[in-house]
Amino acid sequence: MSETTVRSPRKRIAYIDILEVLAIFLVVYCHFSNTKGDSIPAHLIQLCSFTLVVPLFLMANGALLFHHSFDLKKHIKRTVQLLIAVTVWRILYYIITDLICPGSLNVLNGRQILDYIFGYNLSDPLIPADHFWYLYALIVIYLCFPVLKKIYDMEDKTLYRYVLWILFILVFGLGAIDRVADYIARTRNVTSYSLNALREALLPVGDPGSYLFYFMLGPLLHDRFYQSGKKNHIPLALLVIAASFALLCLEKQLLGGGMTEQWELWTASYSRLGTLGFSLGLYVLAAEIRWPGRSRLIPFLSMRTMNIYCIHMILSFLWVLWIDPRWHFENLGLHLIRVLIVFTVSVVITEILTWIPGVRWVLAVQPKHPKG
Repeated sequence: MSETTVRSPRKRIAYIDILEVLAIFLVVYCHFSNTKGDSIPAHLIQLCSFTLVVPLFLMANGALLFHHSFDLKKHIKRTVQLLIAVTVWRILYYIITDLICPGSLNVLNGRQILDYIFGYNLSDPLIPADHFWYLYALIVIYLCFPVLKKIYDMEDKTLYRYVLWILFILVFGLGAIDRVADYIARTRNVTSYSLNALREALLPVGDPGSYLFYFMLGPLLHDRFYQSGKKNHIPLALLVIAASFALLCLEKQLLGGGMTEQWELWTASYSRLGTLGFSLGLYVLAAEIRWPGRSRLIPFLSMRTMNIYCIHMILSFLWVLWIDPRWHFENLGLHLIRVLIVFTVSVVITEILTWIPGVRWVLAVQPKHPKG
């Protein structure tokens, strides 16, 4: 979901379009997913949604931004626009929730309402706006981007790779040691020693450090596996995907029971080695496949991933309130139909908004249509 993909008339990059459409489909799949059933395939798709979505979006966004011409004033304007858009979307979610659930928000005082508008989530009473956390993370990355871009544009990429290695060691390496130590302590009833204190002291931001890592990794993967023209890593990418997927399934067995048990979003979900390998392998695979360039639907949807992301949660919430009591099911096939319905309605509603200039800007919906 890259806000910059629609800003330039440059040629579309097929593999990035495909990854973004896959990711936004998984986003809609995993939210309010009680209708998906408890089959193994349903839970495996849930696993993909909990591990692939954020890394894929961040790597794709990084690949595009780092390879795009940079103008500081325009970048600041886009970042401020995104912050305004998130705030306005949250206000709209508040208004819609108050209209469809009359009186449910009356218990909130002015301070709680203000806190919600500027980023706090509410679960009791519920306003289904939790997913906007990603856009706040993206805004922070965008604020850091001018410095990162300066480092990346150096002819010698040593400093850029140095930052990536530091993030990898602190986020993924020490995190893996921690989890192994914690598992041994819980299952063997023995004292184990972890490096959690060191990790938290060196990298206080914790799991969000992985967001920056994926964002910075994107342009290097793009250069190595797409721009270079070398297409000989597909077998290795498939092997990494299979091994990482197996590791994630093993972690599921150890942490949450069998494969038919309900999935929960793990703590530090994105900073696990299995998540890194799975998303990296899929990204490399997509970058090296020669995709046919005749499709119009994929680029069309890719340009609108931000639109779908912003509105889909309230539509899924409306489904739970209005449709589910009258047509309840727990079946993967029917759940996929539900996902397609929400997906399509999200596109239709936001497409109308893109034709209203002031509304389009304040909600950051895309694309921008030519005048006249």
